[in-house]
Amino acid sequence: MPQSTDSLLLDGKLSEIPRLTAETARFCRQHSLVAEVEFQLNLVLEGEALRSLIRQGILRHEKSKRLWIIDVERFPLVDNRPQQDVRLRLADAILSDIIPDTRDIMLVSIAEPCGLLGYVLTEAQLSRRRQRIQMLCNLETISRQVAGAINALDATLHQGIPRMM
Repeated sequence: MPQSTDSLLLDGKLSEIPRLTAETARFCRQHSLVAEVEFQLNLVLEGEALRSLIRQGILRHEKSKRLWIIDVERFPLVDNRPQQDVRLRLADAILSDIIPDTRDIMLVSIAEPCGLLGYVLTEAQLSRRRQRIQMLCNLETISRQVAGAINALDATLHQGIPRMM
């Protein structure tokens, strides 16, 4: 226990420090353990997802060395035609004036809140077709719900990330 200060209020608060320090240490150990378990689980899930994509023939696993000692693993697409097809479908849905099928409406509804449309169209095209994009995102009830869930998740993630300046 710390040395007395002859102040009843201050001595009372100072006597709590050892207990608070022990609680803080226990809290840090528990949360460190939880973080380690979550990290290991993420590694397992990532590995399983990659193995599944390789088994399905979507990705291939390439191993190489850099500077003769550094192992490098890459997982490039086996065939990028499906990716190109999705880009074409997204562009067509946004740039044309016809109502696309439900699958393409869902693609736009998912790509928009995730910020992926910039990989499909230029900024100028996006700004010219902003109203069309919003209209497509609001066409289907499920589209609105998916977009709402993505936006809520994005807001939650941004709250947990401190701003770096």
